[in-house]
Amino acid sequence: MRFDDPQATEMSMFSLILFILVLHLVQVAYDGVQPVTATLLSLLMIVHVRMLDIFVAPLGAVGLSAGKVWQRGEFSRIFISPLYHVSDWHLLYCMVSFAMKARCIEPYFGKGLFFWLVAAYAVIVNALVIPLAYMAYGIFGDSTFISRHAFGITGIIFALKVLTTQLIIDGNARVFVWAEFIIANMLMPRTTALSRWLP
Repeated sequence: MRFDDPQATEMSMFSLILFILVLHLVQVAYDGVQPVTATLLSLLMIVHVRMLDIFVAPLGAVGLSAGKVWQRGEFSRIFISPLYHVSDWHLLYCMVSFAMKARCIEPYFGKGLFFWLVAAYAVIVNALVIPLAYMAYGIFGDSTFISRHAFGITGIIFALKVLTTQLIIDGNARVFVWAEFIIANMLMPRTTALSRWLP
């Protein structure tokens, strides 16, 4: 799968099913699903199916690229790239994984603090990608580290995963969230947080 492939984000029947899933999440929000989680998942789906003209952009124009941010000053990519996903499966994984972590973290912190936590993680994780990409380029001499585009909320999910294992989950259950990370990297290479630093 290539991140710059415009075919990867065309609306499909799968996208429609995901949209219906998000609508269901919003409906259930009044019955117990956390409001910040439901709102974020809805926003991700709206962006993915390009329901609003403001979200219609080629992936190459919105993806996080260390070279484009640092050399060209395109800092908006730090804030925009988490909203875009490269495929239906990438979005589905992110939505399910985020919902699993947020289910216990949002009530733990409360909706206001949880919103700012997610927003801060989005900026911090993406900002860290830039110096790490340049360090990897310096060590390995491979320019793809600074030219590759990254998308989605996998970095946020990884940060929430660490937070979940440290604050909320006890004992052997901590192994599950790390097993999920490893399995996701094997099943969906180049769409998870680890791929941001690997060629």
